[in-house]
Amino acid sequence: MYDYLPYLIPLLAAHFFTDFLLQPRRWVKHKERYKERSPYLYIHSLVAGILAWSLLGAWDWWLVLVITAVSHGMIDLAKLHLQARSQIPPFSSMISYFIWPW
Repeated sequence: MYDYLPYLIPLLAAHFFTDFLLQPRRWVKHKERYKERSPYLYIHSLVAGILAWSLLGAWDWWLVLVITAVSHGMIDLAKLHLQARSQIPPFSSMISYFIWPW
């Protein structure tokens, strides 16, 4: 019934670690100021992909790294632009990642 849990828990853990533990405040401020011109947006997205792929432990599923990195970067960039216009609350991160694949 819950066949997705072995995948969901590592992906959520990777998201939590990437966004809240491994991302320095300096990166966040730089991304907020420079948006897609910030190299930290791309580094952060790559870290998200690598960590998700690593926590899943499925080394032959390299596409997980690519899809996670690209989608994480796209969602972060959209949030940065919407936050600049005060259209979304700043802590909507987890909700956006639940909605993305559906």
